[in-house]
Amino acid sequence: MKPERQAYLSAIERTFVTLRGRGFMLSPKEVALVDRWFQAGVPARVVIRTLQDGFARRTQRRQAPPSTLTYFESQIDAAIDEWHRKHTSGPVTAPSEVDSAGAQLGAAFEVVIEAAVSPEVRSLLERVQAELGAVAEDVDVYSLTTDLDERIVAGLSELLSDEERSNMTQAACEVARSAGNMSARARARLEAAEFARTVLAHFHVSQLSESL
Repeated sequence: MKPERQAYLSAIERTFVTLRGRGFMLSPKEVALVDRWFQAGVPARVVIRTLQDGFARRTQRRQAPPSTLTYFESQIDAAIDEWHRKHTSGPVTAPSEVDSAGAQLGAAFEVVIEAAVSPEVRSLLERVQAELGAVAEDVDVYSLTTDLDERIVAGLSELLSDEERSNMTQAACEVARSAGNMSARARARLEAAEFARTVLAHFHVSQLSESL
């Protein structure tokens, strides 16, 4: 399996499993679906954002999480069509085949830093980028951006007031509690993901993985 395909699959698989709250990997049918998106050159961020939005809507309606990725197939295909209309009139090449890992991450940081709404947020993002240093060419870009996004969320949470942090933590806990039956580990992952989503939204910061 090519490294870029593995990284693409891992990013989507990790997102879906975390949001679903159970399981560890995609089924062969689901892997084939992800492969179709990869071969079409669809950025992983398009699929990931659609999954996040879809799970968020079901959580708000207190509906159980879907058990299979194929549940979102039509929604993701619609998002892909919209992406193509905005960015291209024909087939595209997977980003990871065009740019080096360092170039991809540098471009992603440029996007989130440019959108920073305060000097404190900009300073934090620039510090995380500086701490990254040189990026190896064989690195799993999506795994690395996941780690970087977690660092950014941790730094942003320190910019919150005690009251804001407490309210967001409680809200994330309520979302995880309303998600239905799942293991304590899965519930903790869901709670962490919801807290991160809320913190990023509060500071109007997008995930690095969404800019790859």
